[in-house]
Amino acid sequence: MLPSTVPDTLEMLTDDVGLPRLCNFLITLHLPRAGARDTMQELARHIRE
Repeated sequence: MLPSTVPDTLEMLTDDVGLPRLCNFLITLHLPRAGARDTMQELARHIRE
């Protein structure tokens, strides 16, 4: 998990707490070739960065 995505009110757990590691995951976002709303395009841009 990217540390920049964790709010200040939460704490990232490290390996020494004894919990099993979660598997990696990817997000795949498919936009239509035409007609995508501005909000959809902005979300896609945010995820890519």
